[in-house]
Amino acid sequence: MPVFLVYVYSGVIVRVRGESNTFDGKQLHDMTRAASTAYGLSVPAMIAVYLLCRGEILHGLVWFPIYICFTIAAYSVCTLAYFKRG
Repeated sequence: MPVFLVYVYSGVIVRVRGESNTFDGKQLHDMTRAASTAYGLSVPAMIAVYLLCRGEILHGLVWFPIYICFTIAAYSVCTLAYFKRG
């Protein structure tokens, strides 16, 4: 959800200002790094969810919501960390 709000906000800024490039190179680099880190973290997280489902601790229908929430949270945290690091 936070990532979606950033894209909506960016779209509004583009429409209001008429600029097509609202992010500079470092911001784009940080967002790309955050996306690749979130993808890398999502693989072991989904293996853990699979093991929990296989052990009948979690129900099989929770895969997709857990994946979406985990990936968006990981992307958001990584983006904030990379932006803050400077």
